[in-house]
Amino acid sequence: MKRSKGITALLAYLVLILGPAGVLAYFAFQLTGRERAEAEQGVRDRLEAESEALGRRMEAALDEAAARAESWLAVSSEPLEPAGVSGVVGYLTRDGLSYEIPIEEKTTKAWDKKETALYDLAVRGGRSYELEHKDPHRALDAYAFYLPRIQAPVLRTRLRFLAGRAALAAGRVRLGETVMAKLFSEAPAVRTEEGLPVDLLAGAILLGRQETVTPRAFLHRLEAHMESLTTPRLEHFLSLLAGHPDLDPERLRLEREAELRKVLEAAVDRHPEIREGSDDVLDEAGLLLARTLNPGEAPYRAVHLESVVLPSLEIEGYEATLVPGSAVTERESGPDRIRRPIRVDTGNRSQVVSTLWLKDLHHAERLQSVRQRQSTRIALVILLAGVALAGGVALVLAFARERRLARLRNQLLANVTHELRTPITSMRMFAEMLARDPLDEARTRRFGRILRGESLRLSQLVENVLDFSRLDRAEQEMDQEPVDMAAVLRRVAEAFAFRAEDRGVDFQVEIPEGDLEAFTHAPSVERIVLNLLDNALKYGRSEGAEIRLRAETAAGRLRVLVLDNGPGIPAGERERVFEPFYRVRYDDPSVRGSGLGLSIARRLACALDGDLVLEGREGKGATFILELPVEAKA
Repeated sequence: MKRSKGITALLAYLVLILGPAGVLAYFAFQLTGRERAEAEQGVRDRLEAESEALGRRMEAALDEAAARAESWLAVSSEPLEPAGVSGVVGYLTRDGLSYEIPIEEKTTKAWDKKETALYDLAVRGGRSYELEHKDPHRALDAYAFYLPRIQAPVLRTRLRFLAGRAALAAGRVRLGETVMAKLFSEAPAVRTEEGLPVDLLAGAILLGRQETVTPRAFLHRLEAHMESLTTPRLEHFLSLLAGHPDLDPERLRLEREAELRKVLEAAVDRHPEIREGSDDVLDEAGLLLARTLNPGEAPYRAVHLESVVLPSLEIEGYEATLVPGSAVTERESGPDRIRRPIRVDTGNRSQVVSTLWLKDLHHAERLQSVRQRQSTRIALVILLAGVALAGGVALVLAFARERRLARLRNQLLANVTHELRTPITSMRMFAEMLARDPLDEARTRRFGRILRGESLRLSQLVENVLDFSRLDRAEQEMDQEPVDMAAVLRRVAEAFAFRAEDRGVDFQVEIPEGDLEAFTHAPSVERIVLNLLDNALKYGRSEGAEIRLRAETAAGRLRVLVLDNGPGIPAGERERVFEPFYRVRYDDPSVRGSGLGLSIARRLACALDGDLVLEGREGKGATFILELPVEAKA
């Protein structure tokens, strides 16, 4: 019946507590995972929204700049002759700063082969005398010898320039200045083999030498040729005009244009892809737009730099970074950052010109509150599971304890019944013998002692049961007072001596003479000592058993020792013998008892502000020590 009740309670626990707790934990974990995913997605959505909004504002600014450049992009000018390094020609237009990059090398005009050969001989000979032999006179003779034989205007003008320069170097100043003055006024369209205008070079040589070439005239000639000059050469020629305050407004304008050229050249250098076919690139200086113009026999790349006012990258809680260039830059990706390409629309095409990276600076903080709620929910779920499991464990332990107590109670009932039956049977037998047959005085006295001993045994058993019941309900009341312990112990020893003698046990009492007082309760001490003596008698040897009762005083405490030479108690069970109903050899039919004596003895000792301990070694007997206070507690 009890087992059925336990199974029913366990099923009820599983259905009513553990089952709902498991279901609740499952849904709690599901909710936790879903909430975290939604929170992360929300943070990601806000990051994408901010990136999209900033990207659209940037693209609007770039489209506006591209629209302003449409008028320039629609102009198709004739390519200039290559004048810069690597075939790049820089120039200024009225609409903005632009570049011309020839795609194919232009072919040089084919002059008469004979005149070309004579020109080459003159240049090689004259430069040999000038550079190697340092003899400008013979260089002038070489140039003058071949000059009448060459009629091609460009070749003749170049050779005249070399002859005039050699004349100045040889000290023939008047001749040299005359040649240079004619070249300055008569050859505005001829360039040297290096692509420099001959008239501009002649003017630079004559500048400051004679009045025919004034600084203002040289400035006007420089402005006319500036589109065909590279930026370093333009800056060199402008430096020749330094120190002329009357030319400052025009010179400063040209210097400003030279600075704009440098900005454009630096942007092109930073983005070499603009030379290779990329049409639009966002640079730190502005928007670079390039087109292939004159797609016929001599196509060239025209590059235009348009200023752009981009929106601010300052967004509260975010860090925005703009990577210029059309190539998409790969960076470390993560949940706290996003990449967006920036495009510009020009005509019917759309091209990536930059990459926007947006990082959420408070990504961890935005998810921290969600994580805290998740941690709290998980902790509560774990606590719930722990409580439910603890309840199950407690229920199982309670059922186990109940079964153990039921078994112990049954054993107690069987032992107490047996213990009661034995003295009652003996008392009834001797009483019938005294009532039936006339006995002599000796036998009557002997039967009387037996009846007295059995009655004491029966009384002790009843007292043990009653004491256990009272101590369990905390109903025991003991009035402690100074007690003559020597008298109490002698009285207990006298009552126990008959039983020891009847069992053939050597019982010795060692009580010192003189005062032996303790502050305690005498009846309780008697029951404790009688229990200890009875325990020693029950578990003693069958032959040669010895029991000693000793009293002594040590460290302000009274010690009552009960020693025997029995089999002893194993070390692992020396504390368990004080548990209710526990017996070391419960299944031994030769040992009688209820399993309450030592438990009651220790409880009574603790109630008297003392203690009861067990000492000894297995196989060499046991020693029970009762310690009692000599004086009352303060």
